[in-house]
Amino acid sequence: MGMAVVLVPAWLVAPAASPLGMTLSRTFFRLLLIGFGVRWRIYGEPGDPSRTLFVANHVSWVDIPLLGSQLDAGFVAKEEVRRWPGIGKAAARIGTVFVDRRNRLAAHAQASVVRQQLSRQRGMILFPEGTTGDGSTVLPFRSSLFAAAQHGDLDVQPVSIIYRRRDGQALEGEECGRIAWIGDQALLPHAIQLARRGQLLAEIYFEPMLAGGDRKQMARDCEDVIRNRIKGLALPLRRRS
Repeated sequence: MGMAVVLVPAWLVAPAASPLGMTLSRTFFRLLLIGFGVRWRIYGEPGDPSRTLFVANHVSWVDIPLLGSQLDAGFVAKEEVRRWPGIGKAAARIGTVFVDRRNRLAAHAQASVVRQQLSRQRGMILFPEGTTGDGSTVLPFRSSLFAAAQHGDLDVQPVSIIYRRRDGQALEGEECGRIAWIGDQALLPHAIQLARRGQLLAEIYFEPMLAGGDRKQMARDCEDVIRNRIKGLALPLRRRS
């Protein structure tokens, strides 16, 4: 974790959207994960960040550095993320759109902001569950922000995140609490607990691309793809070295 801190001065000075700024952001996230004892495996190929809405299940605050370490893309995240130590600042610098998920009346405007980011050839990462689960399944996907891709001119890519023991075995019972961050848990105690125990493996599956279109259908399709992956029902994807 100390190496991640060393990067901060250069990272704060570099223009956020520049190649150097994006490289430093990805490196910062990767060193942060290593510091917390999280390793990762990547399966499948991510879409072109300049025209893709990435749609992922949400298990933990770790999801943000995990995907941020792999993609030159901003996030659609709840407003509270902005205040998270370190991660909030990093998320803001890479173009995150912070939304108030409690304000349903603002959903249309928020979708427009996401689309504006995508129109600037900047990928965006969406967690449509709106909150975190325990990783054993997915919660119903909210469709409102899928409206950003409803014109059919952008790609939508489901991204499945699965956390395991370092040896690849499934987490069971209380082990899930090492990574799952649910409800009103405080961030700092959870992060300290993860740093002490660590030894986790994160699997990221970049699933086959879906075409943009009807927002409710996109939400259902993404939810089905990710749920099947978590249940072990999805087709294998080639592991990236």
